[in-house]
Amino acid sequence: MDYLNVQLLFYLSRRGDMGKVTSQGVLLRILVYGGILFGFALTIMPSFLNQPCKIKQSEVRTYTGLLNKGQQAYFTEHKRFGSNIKVLGVGINTDTKNFTYTTTVSPFDGKNMANNYALNVAIPAAREERNPTNFWKSEARSARAYIGRVNIAYVPESSDVVSLAILCEAKQVNTPLTIADTEFFQKPGQDAVLSCVGNAESVGN
Repeated sequence: MDYLNVQLLFYLSRRGDMGKVTSQGVLLRILVYGGILFGFALTIMPSFLNQPCKIKQSEVRTYTGLLNKGQQAYFTEHKRFGSNIKVLGVGINTDTKNFTYTTTVSPFDGKNMANNYALNVAIPAAREERNPTNFWKSEARSARAYIGRVNIAYVPESSDVVSLAILCEAKQVNTPLTIADTEFFQKPGQDAVLSCVGNAESVGN
């Protein structure tokens, strides 16, 4: 029993109403401690609930970024993009509990290399909805789609080419991304521009 409790009990015993007031004191302590615990729970709960979303975001950005880099490396070696994820050798699982990953490439154009591109898409995986109040149901709906694009561009004032990459995130949930949400543009003699447009915004490369 701590010092304050001893002093309180001594004071109450002198008043002659120790039993009555001590019961009130116990109730007060319960309310105070309960309020502190409740406030603490409210403080940490948002970060706890956001953990699954952060894990998913970390996965999809890492995996789609690896696909972009894999296509860039493949083009450097083979002078064309890889037609499927396996040949890229990036070692990722194409179907996780969070996303399904795909890669598609444009028909090869040897005359205008800037017409060659690869799209790496991350589609949020569907979850089983057991009941309307299931936490995973609302959490699944919070997933955003991602698309990575790798495009060949000409070095200004040269016939040499380089590969550019960008990673785009959907601005809203439940919004699929396509090539229309990316844009490549290069004027003769100028640096190329690869950007996210439409329903997407850039989050890296």
